[in-house]
Formats: sequence, structure tokens, C-alpha cells
Amino acid sequence: MKRKILLFILVFALTVPFFASCGAVSDDAPAIKVGETSVSLAEFRYQYNGNISEFKKKYASRLESTKELDFSKPLDEQIREEDTGSTWADYFVDVTVRSLKNYCILAEDARVNGETLSSDDIAKVDAQIKSLNDHLEKENLSVEDLFGEGMTVEIYRSYLERTLLGSNRYYNIIDTISVPYEKCLEYANSKPETYFALSYYFYEFKASDYNASYTDARNAAEDFAKKITDPDDFEQLLYDNILDETEKAEYNEGKYFVQELYHSYLSKELQKWGFEAGRKPGDYTIITGTDGLVLCVCSEIGLPSYLTYDIRHIYIPTDDIVGGYAGVKQAEVDAMALVDEWENGSKTEDLFSSIAVEHSKDALTAAKGGLSKNTSISGFGDGSFDWITSKERKYGDVSVFTAEDGAHIIFYIGEGSPVWQIQAEEALKATEFNEHMDDLADKYNFKIYDKVIDRLK
Repeated sequence: MKRKILLFILVFALTVPFFASCGAVSDDAPAIKVGETSVSLAEFRYQYNGNISEFKKKYASRLESTKELDFSKPLDEQIREEDTGSTWADYFVDVTVRSLKNYCILAEDARVNGETLSSDDIAKVDAQIKSLNDHLEKENLSVEDLFGEGMTVEIYRSYLERTLLGSNRYYNIIDTISVPYEKCLEYANSKPETYFALSYYFYEFKASDYNASYTDARNAAEDFAKKITDPDDFEQLLYDNILDETEKAEYNEGKYFVQELYHSYLSKELQKWGFEAGRKPGDYTIITGTDGLVLCVCSEIGLPSYLTYDIRHIYIPTDDIVGGYAGVKQAEVDAMALVDEWENGSKTEDLFSSIAVEHSKDALTAAKGGLSKNTSISGFGDGSFDWITSKERKYGDVSVFTAEDGAHIIFYIGEGSPVWQIQAEEALKATEFNEHMDDLADKYNFKIYDKVIDRLK
């Protein structure tokens, strides 16, 4: 499965400089300290302003309509929570502390355990610093122009190295946490509105009287519901007793069946009815439709059958210079050349793995030969979902798909665990990990220097 937590993303803003200074006193003073690992005020300010920038981008439309926050005014003068009196400045400080805390603790834990960056990791950092310096020279900017007051190339390098070291430590820890299937099952069953899905049959009985009661439609729905002894007979009974000639001509199996819909995707009426305690197959409800009333008959309520999949993946991004359609086509051509190399070779998983190590630009999987186990199928380009989940799919199948970001080569390995199990496992791992982080925070004496941070406000 793609790892999405604590990712090391070597990206910096090249087009929109961060906000200007929030005060310049003792930029070297520690704002956060964990053992021998510390974050200076300058770096904290960089993160703080970065969080503000991301917030503005993410909620631009909402802020435009609600006017709940005005960035042209001091944030420490705008109340966010009336009950506590906390300001928007307090909020962004809290977000920054939380975003830095885990990385700092993990980096310190890595240092204590003798972990260091690999040569590949160092090469990534060096490449990022070179990219930064090239950009500064091209645009005739200083580091402070781009990243804010007090920032230097050395501080930025330290930030990148600590973030990567902490990220590596996270995966080392999380990979040691094992959650038994039985525990995942118990956890998922305890949270039906998160993990369960409802399958049901439906048919709308048109109303002829069009009054508020829809009496004729309700009577027809009730009479039909009484004929059903097995919910899986719904469509056959519907075909034999209810459908008119036009509907019969347009009918195909499954037309009146909804399979495994999660709570959040259901209408409010079906959310309440479908997830009531004791709901079982054969139960029915009648809800308002477009032109009458809809009879809904429960087929099944419980953990869905959706699966994850094991694949190997090679990602070829579009060229930064040749963008748009032309960039995607070039990425596809490059991907097909790699497929030709594989087909002209041994056509084995090992060969695909070696090609992925050499050519894939997916930072999370390239070093592992593109291997993604128990991954949900998304983000691999148009048609990839149907291809991967096809009943005809077999081990060793390879195909190329394109998306706006480039081309994706998929080597199919097989089915993984159910989606619900992986989600429950991740939730339980996160709980155990967070408890471990609390222990590490105490062990390494995690400190926040409020008086230093207050200089930002």
C-alpha cells in the first residue's frame, strides 16, 4: 500500500514566496527541542508561514465567502474560538508545533539508535539544495526572499535531512507493529458507520395521485414487499409482477441492486435506516423518490468485499518543460520503451523490479522494485482500476496507463487483503504508534519554548 503518512516531499515554493517576517529577534534561539535535536526560531517561522500559505490555498473559496479570517490584519488580533479566546495566530502556532513534533522526536530517536541517512538519501538532499541554489541565482533572490527572515541554505538543508531521517525512522517503527486479523475484525465491527457497507435492492413505485401521502405508491410498495421471502429474489419477482413492457425491454441483471455502499455515500434516510442496530437481510423501508416512493430491501449489511491488490509500479512523470498533452505522450512513449525492454528480456517479475529500481520516479517504491502491497487502486491513470480489478487479470500481466502527471506501468501480482482490514490495521497501528510517540516525547524531554514562539505573533 502506498505510504501516505510522514512522506518526505522534496518540494519548495518557487512561484509564491512565503510571507514576510513576523519579527526578527534571536533567530537562532530554539523554538522546539528534543534531546539534542532542535528547531530554531527561523525554521519555525518558515514552517509557520508555510502552514498559513497552504491554509490560504486550501480554503480560499470558503474564506472569500465567510470572511472568518482576514489575512490583511494581524492574526493575533482575530479570535478563532470565542469560548477560549484563542486567536488565529494561536491556531497556526499549534499546527506548526504538531507538524514539527513527530519529525523532531523521530529524528532524535533515529540519532540515538545510530541511524543515518543513506547515500541515496544524501543525494536527494544535495539535488534539492542544488535546485534551490539554481532557482535563487536565476531569479536573483536570497534565501530569505523565498523562505522568510532568518532562513539560510544551511538551515534548509538541516530541515530536509531531519525530515528525511525522521520519515525513515517512522517506517522502521511502523513496520515492527503487527496487528492480528482478529483484532482488526473486532475493531471494524465496533465501528459500523466507518467500516460497514449496505447492499440493497430498490424500485420506485410511481404515484398517480401526487398528494403528500402518495397512497397508491405506498400500497403498491407494501404489497410487493410482502411477496419477498428472499431478498435475492427481488429482481425476478419485480420482473414477473411489476415491470411494464418498456421496463422489461430495458432490464438487465443488477439494474435494481446497489452493492456495498458505505455509510457516507447513502442518503440520510438510508443512513439512518440501514445502520440501525439489528438491521438484517429482508428488512425493508420506503423512502421518497422522484415521482413516487422507493422500496428499499436490505440484501446485506456488514464488512464489504472490496480488495486491495499487490502490484509493481513504474512511474514516468511528464517533463517539467514539455507539459500538457505533449508531455503525457512523451512519458507514454518512454514507458512503452521500458515495456519493450522487459518483453525482449526474461519477462519476469525480477526483471521488472530491476527496471523499476533504475527508472521509476516513484520515491516511495522505486528502491523496492516498484513493489506496492495491499494498495488501493487509485492514481494510476485512466482505465487502470478496471484493468487491475478485472476477473481476467492474472499474475505477470503488464500494461501502461496515462494520467495528467505522466505514465504508469503496472505489473500485476495478485489480490491483497480486504480494504476494511487494511484500514482497520492502519488505524490500530496509528494508535499504537501515537502511544509510542508519547513515550518518546517523555524519554527525550520534548520542550516547546513559548516565549521564543510568541515573537511570531
